[in-house]
Amino acid sequence: MWEKVFEIFKRFFTISDELKRLQADSKLHGEQIRELIDNQTRLYYEFQLQKERNAHEREKETLRLENQQLRERLERLERLLPSATTDKKPDEK
Repeated sequence: MWEKVFEIFKRFFTISDELKRLQADSKLHGEQIRELIDNQTRLYYEFQLQKERNAHEREKETLRLENQQLRERLERLERLLPSATTDKKPDEK
């Protein structure tokens, strides 16, 4: 009989130790999950920021190309116009 009581106490303490270990593991896993969520959130914001930067860079490049095309058109138009020296009236110096 004492042997059975001893066995019950032994199992009780074993289960108690196992429960403490599982609780510690659970707490650790909870912290790891929170870390993963924080990392995922940071990555999401970094991705959004990079996406916005890329959009701004594409917009700047588009504007640069448009500006270059407009300058080239202006140069062609200026070549077609008569020069300023031929536009002067004979009585002007």
